[in-house]
Amino acid sequence: MSRAARLTLVFILVVALLPSVLLTGCSSPVEPTAGEPAATEPATTEQPASDSPEAALVKQKCTMCHTLDRVDSADYDEAGWTATVERMEKNGLVISADEKATIIQYLSNR
Repeated sequence: MSRAARLTLVFILVVALLPSVLLTGCSSPVEPTAGEPAATEPATTEQPASDSPEAALVKQKCTMCHTLDRVDSADYDEAGWTATVERMEKNGLVISADEKATIIQYLSNR
């Protein structure tokens, strides 16, 4: 195969695969660390209004790498959400101490 043909083939593959690479972004599965509870079924208790400032903050910060469905399907207690948010900070999440407390409180009580 000629060099031009190989380059053309590589170009076609890159163009074909690029959208899927860009769309997956940060959404690779994140496994719970040792001592951290695994996600379970969605909470069955009444959830706070999805248009609340707390919900907006969760949407703003958590959907940078995850879908809301992923966040909503996790059912951790306060310790579990604290561990999860701290792990996300180690993975690059930038939040203030107040935002962290708000997110943990909101997700723990839904």
